[in-house]
Amino acid sequence: MPLLRLDILEGRSPDQLKALLNATHSALAAAFRIPERDRCQIVHEHPVSRSATMRTGSSTACAGRARLDYRPVHLQPLSNEVQAIPPKERVY
Repeated sequence: MPLLRLDILEGRSPDQLKALLNATHSALAAAFRIPERDRCQIVHEHPVSRSATMRTGSSTACAGRARLDYRPVHLQPLSNEVQAIPPKERVY
């Protein structure tokens, strides 16, 4: 069962959170061919006052909305019985 952890800024309604969780789970289920009912998601909401963002010149600069982007991979196995396997380097 994959564990999905979402770190987002606070301020979304329960319906918006549900839609976000459903959309991310559907994408995971399609991409990794996991069963639709195999689901484990955790949402961490952070106060806007505890966040610092900078404009990068991109038209999709952070405006308090969810944005999909490449982020560092954090390897945190949930058990000591398995070894984390780091991802391969991207080749473009």
